[in-house]
Amino acid sequence: ISQHEVTVGQYAKFVESTQYKTDAEKEAKGCVHKDTSAKGQPFVMNPELSWRSPGYEQNEGYPVTCLSWHDARAYTDWLSKETQSNYRLPSEMEWEYAARGGKSTAYFWGSEASHHHANYGGAEGKDQWTFASPVGRFPANKFSIQDTSGNLWEWVQDCWHETYHGAPNDGSAWVSDCQGNTKVRRGGAWDANIISIRSAIRSRGAEHDRSNLYGFRIARDWQNAKK
Repeated sequence: ISQHEVTVGQYAKFVESTQYKTDAEKEAKGCVHKDTSAKGQPFVMNPELSWRSPGYEQNEGYPVTCLSWHDARAYTDWLSKETQSNYRLPSEMEWEYAARGGKSTAYFWGSEASHHHANYGGAEGKDQWTFASPVGRFPANKFSIQDTSGNLWEWVQDCWHETYHGAPNDGSAWVSDCQGNTKVRRGGAWDANIISIRSAIRSRGAEHDRSNLYGFRIARDWQNAKK
């Protein structure tokens, strides 16, 4: 599994190579952003936003956002062809195993939320970003994985199920008996509270949903990796 979320620079190489248009860019449908000044419904679709301009300043080192599950899958399909290795979104089980880093506590660093370890819910301590932070700015867990708590919700391969009853027991993605076209996201985002950045937290969204709270990381099948 990748050390951190796929970056703007990495996604740009894919777009330059393929001329791919994300769901946010098609017919200028845009991307959802969180309007903190809005009353009632703070999540607003803005037709001007996309991964290129998500509503805050970014550079190539930031995690790419405003992407749907389909946009993330398009990237892994391209990377697999480019490298002759099987890249994909991680399964929900793989993601949580990697995020925990061998720990059973609420967060990989312990039982208490900490702005010294993650970007969430306002700027404080090591967390100096109101929105997303560049990747790799916070400590890694014991598996050398970074940014699994906060920053951006991460799409995984699985479709949504309310519980784990009936889930595969081999770590593979659960893609049967799906509830519509709803997919799973993990990890919380830059706006999250302390509950929503726990290693166990999960959320759902339609496969074409996109927001400047969503990103992804990738996994590679080791047995098929090109030497």
